[in-house]
Amino acid sequence: MLSLSVNGQSVIKKEKQLSTEIDNYIKVEMEKRQIPGLVYGICEDENLIEVASYGYADLQNLGSVQNNTVFELASVTKQFTAGAIMLLVQDGNLRLTDPINLYIENCPAAWNEITIKHLLTHTSGLPGMGKGNTGALSLSPKEYIQTISTQNITKQVAYEVVKTDTLDFQPGDRYSYSDTGYFLLGFIIDNISGSYREFIQNRIFDPVGMKSSYILDRISVNKFEARGYTLRNGEIVNIQRSRDHEIPSHFGIFSNIEDLQKWDKVLNSNTLFTNESKTLMWKDTKLNDGSFTGYGFGWRVKELNKKLIVRHQGVTGTEIIKFVDDKFTVIVLTNLGNGRFDRVNSWGLAQGIAEILELIIKDD
Repeated sequence: MLSLSVNGQSVIKKEKQLSTEIDNYIKVEMEKRQIPGLVYGICEDENLIEVASYGYADLQNLGSVQNNTVFELASVTKQFTAGAIMLLVQDGNLRLTDPINLYIENCPAAWNEITIKHLLTHTSGLPGMGKGNTGALSLSPKEYIQTISTQNITKQVAYEVVKTDTLDFQPGDRYSYSDTGYFLLGFIIDNISGSYREFIQNRIFDPVGMKSSYILDRISVNKFEARGYTLRNGEIVNIQRSRDHEIPSHFGIFSNIEDLQKWDKVLNSNTLFTNESKTLMWKDTKLNDGSFTGYGFGWRVKELNKKLIVRHQGVTGTEIIKFVDDKFTVIVLTNLGNGRFDRVNSWGLAQGIAEILELIIKDD
């Protein structure tokens, strides 16, 4: 039996009935949305109570998605980067109110009022990612050729691209989703710890037990990794996300359902983050004018029926919804993402599953 409490009332359905409803829903939506492959997981407190896989991880070889298939999380990565920042806060290595110029050498003067918290909450005024890519013009011919030939965006090359960006508004005045901000958070983590990649591995992946998770690495052959797809003129094509980045702190983690359940379990305890840290991560951000953004640190936040819901999506077709008070989480990973051609529709399935479980009432 699957049993959960919603708004103080017990909701009990037979496991077979729930599984059938979800199974039918997923199959219909996958066909309608042209999703090649998908896996979903349902977590309750410390347990993975349901997991199921569908379709193909690799259309070229008709390789099926398995329960342990690894997907590119894309912007779901942001909650791990935000978590790494909170670990540095807990260690006493930085403060959320610190201006970022304390940790970035030769930081542009225009960024002097930007704090760590502004980057975390997308309220810095920085644009999406390298607004004009004008920074690339400052690369030497040798650096430019190396970047193009190896398809490897180094830490310094990426910084050169973003450091000429001007602000769209004064820090704290507005919310504007910014990959640039989360790249800079990774840049700061790298500067403080010596390596963003090693910090994530040593302080998050290893303690949590996320043995199948890793940071973007296009050179290595990684077992059970799903291939990414998008749509062009209504037909499925390769998504062509082929570049390596030294610090992909805004998009670069790969993981699977089993590892994400372990991450979810940690978020339900105090083994990695203090209650104070989690409260800050999941707190709605107040702007200078007193209005709220609906975003915390790497999570979108919302209160429904006096209960906290946090969630995030990734452009590769990934989504996590966490019902914090109920310690209940729904995860959906797909390999259909937005590319350079048609817009795709692979999101919202986690909410659909949550509605079948009677966890939420659809209100938007």
